[in-house]
Amino acid sequence: GYFYDAMEAKLKWTLALADNNIPFRFSGTFSKLLPELCPDSKIAFLCRTKTSYIIRHVFGETFDEELKMELKGTFATLGFDESDNMIDDKQLEIHVRYSNESSDRFS
Repeated sequence: GYFYDAMEAKLKWTLALADNNIPFRFSGTFSKLLPELCPDSKIAFLCRTKTSYIIRHVFGETFDEELKMELKGTFATLGFDESDNMIDDKQLEIHVRYSNESSDRFS
């Protein structure tokens, strides 16, 4: 039904933002444009805070568990990069590098 279609669209939108490294702020901009772009659509999109919530609390927990299982029993290195972006927001990136035995490569 409508509820599941809307939720699926929001999840796909959130993953597309994350996968393409598009700032979550764009969600708010896009949500304001959507009624003009698709006037017959009943699906309302997300603001920045809802998009961030879905990444952290819906996908984040899943990715966290998958990473923990994959790293169990392996050696890993961590790299940190903290910086200010162009709008003076603090940003911390954490990079994990480890040997993935199932694919015989480094991840």
